[in-house]
Amino acid sequence: MLVLPAGDDELEPQAHALELEAVCKDGQMDVKRTVVKGTLHHEFVAKPQGRAAVVEYLKQIEEQA
Repeated sequence: MLVLPAGDDELEPQAHALELEAVCKDGQMDVKRTVVKGTLHHEFVAKPQGRAAVVEYLKQIEEQA
């Protein structure tokens, strides 16, 4: 699972991303959390860091298939 919290998220507190990550780890799921700095809730994929994280994650999934 990929967790991409926006660094300046106005809707979801950062704690939610941390909680989601912890639940995934407790369930022995593979999880990666990448904070996209300087973005609001709906902006994270508009930034190069956010796009790169999504592309990298999708490539990993494809390699595992």
